Amino acid sequence: MILGLFRRKGLCWICLEESTMDSSWTRHECGCNLQVHKCCYFRWLFDLNKSSEQGKWGLDLGFEPLDELRRNMCYLVDCHREFQSELSAVEVMTFVPLLKGAWVSTFEVSPLGAVNAFTINLPLSLEHQVIAFPIVIPPCPQCKRPIFSRPVHFTSSSVFLSAAYQVKKLIRAAAVMALLTVSTLNIGKWAFNLGLWQLRCLFPERVLRSVLRVSTTKALDVYGETMQGRRSIPSVTQFLVLGFPFYLMGLRGSSRVLNKLQWIYSLVFTVRAGHHTGKSRNALSHLVSVINLSVLFNSTIVSPTLTRIYEFMVKKARPYFCLTSDSMDIFPSQEYSNIIIKTSWHDVLFEAAVWPWCGEKVGSKLFDLFVWVQKEIPYKFTPEASPDEVRMVFNVLGCGLLAIARQSLNLYITYRRAQELRKLQDCFDEK
Repeated sequence: MILGLFRRKGLCWICLEESTMDSSWTRHECGCNLQVHKCCYFRWLFDLNKSSEQGKWGLDLGFEPLDELRRNMCYLVDCHREFQSELSAVEVMTFVPLLKGAWVSTFEVSPLGAVNAFTINLPLSLEHQVIAFPIVIPPCPQCKRPIFSRPVHFTSSSVFLSAAYQVKKLIRAAAVMALLTVSTLNIGKWAFNLGLWQLRCLFPERVLRSVLRVSTTKALDVYGETMQGRRSIPSVTQFLVLGFPFYLMGLRGSSRVLNKLQWIYSLVFTVRAGHHTGKSRNALSHLVSVINLSVLFNSTIVSPTLTRIYEFMVKKARPYFCLTSDSMDIFPSQEYSNIIIKTSWHDVLFEAAVWPWCGEKVGSKLFDLFVWVQKEIPYKFTPEASPDEVRMVFNVLGCGLLAIARQSLNLYITYRRAQELRKLQDCFDEK
């Protein structure tokens, strides 16, 4: 009863329904004491714009005017529309000084100038693109003044989805800032240091000495500082260090080039791992074999299964920003997971960069748990490997668990986003 005192009742002036006000409600900002459901308000705007001449703009592109109006209004009120957008190559070239300078010196025009001159829209294809046109927003029916001073958006009831949206925006901003910073420094040096740091997160010093064929990895820190020093490093060692971040990006992303590089890197690393001599000579070889089999299982079994689940979500939600059909596959099979929640280059770059470090932290906790269990149970398991090699196994296990958690999390976020899209589009469907 006490909580009920703080809950305010609202009467929607459109549908005349009275209920407790929550995030699905909004109040007039014109001074009138009127409340309205957001969905009712959007539906009212949609009905008023049906006969507008702007809706006929879609005819030139082969779209039905009413469908085009519906798509545009969904786009305007969608509070999470950046889920399906990505940072284009033009924006990257604009914000990163070196890339922008190379573009301008070559074509003698700025990237944004080229976009304006040729009306290029790189991030979205025509079937995803929303053709924007003015939407008529009438005044308040009571006082004839503007109803709202700022745009009204369809807000999701899922706090988890909103948090994921903010994290995605934060990752995008961090990736742009990182590129902006690294582009002014020695890119080769930072890429080499990143790969070496990631390898150290997962593998102990003795293993890295054997795989990279060096007396100590500290020497690589010195050689990696200059271009001449990196050239003195054997080519295979350079490939293993510089290629490790791209190997992780190939595991995370869907780029064909990175996927091919992933298998080449795996082959080279497997050959080098076969020559490792430790307390357990086969520990590293067995670990690498398990990794390769796990990656193969994911690409042949898990990924196609998840693709079918994503396909079901896409065709059931029928997102306003893309055209779908139940009778045919309009996207490549691997792209269905990239429709409702688009994975952009900054997501892949960020996750690939922090994956080994996070895996090491999770693996450390698993190792501590393993030691504790060994003390608590009468049965003792003594692995034929050094403590560092055992930690290496748990580090890789931590990375595997993080990969499973990420896939599960992405599936859940996509499910919540699909629900949100259906509710949003219901506001503009014919009753």
